[in-house]
Amino acid sequence: MKERRNITPSSEATEDMLKKLYSSTKQDKEEVHLKMKKKKRISYRKPAVAAACALIIFTLPFTSFGSEIVETVKRVASPSGRIVVNEDKFTADPEKMDLPDYLKGKIFDKDGKEITNCKPLSEERAIFSKDGREISSIDYDKLTGKVTFEYKDEQKEDTGDKSPINDIAKKLSFHPLVLSSNYHYVESEIYAESGKLSDYVTFTYEKNGKTIYLHERISSPETAYETGGEGKIDEVNVDGVKVILQGHNADFERDGLLLSISAKGANKDELIAMVKDLHLLK
Repeated sequence: MKERRNITPSSEATEDMLKKLYSSTKQDKEEVHLKMKKKKRISYRKPAVAAACALIIFTLPFTSFGSEIVETVKRVASPSGRIVVNEDKFTADPEKMDLPDYLKGKIFDKDGKEITNCKPLSEERAIFSKDGREISSIDYDKLTGKVTFEYKDEQKEDTGDKSPINDIAKKLSFHPLVLSSNYHYVESEIYAESGKLSDYVTFTYEKNGKTIYLHERISSPETAYETGGEGKIDEVNVDGVKVILQGHNADFERDGLLLSISAKGANKDELIAMVKDLHLLK
């Protein structure tokens, strides 16, 4: 996650981040899921406007344009520095950002009106193909210039492993933290090659109509991550643990793990309660 310091992200880092947010490959979606926090779920804290305009941004010269689009106004790191959370500010006018030629005439709004600039995207409106199919993801090949759409009506519901947590734990290379019975466990997702233990897991819970995603990974230089968005950052101490709050997300490190909780609609007190509730699986 990003620390917030008065800097602008490097053009290469920003380009890579934005491309992955729109990638349809399993590997890159895992990157987003684990780093930016969302595979099918974490469209979380990417800067909303910058991510929506990703295709335009990363195809333009960063030296003259891209570096001026997003400004990081604050950076906060966990004690080890392996989690960094950024507070970003969008500095360009999306209405003045034209679509590149290869997208012109290809994306439309719900009324069939052609989209010619970034404004509809910055407002997170649904986008459609010329024949009215809703576009769920866009993959751009920088080398060939080819853009490929994935459509919402083609997507299959991505279901996780509904095995008991104790069974999931046997597939992990670490001892996970879990929520108590105050939260209803739904499913898990792990990321590892067949026959190998996973250094990553995402547990899904529900409570009071909210879906909660608990992301865990072993803490190491290789698993360090950075994320952020346009929301204000708040730093709190929860039972001696530094917790970085931004929007409906909480990021922190504990028991040799890097952890992130994301619960859309949750407020600060609810996030803190979740952090307090966590305990090592017995």
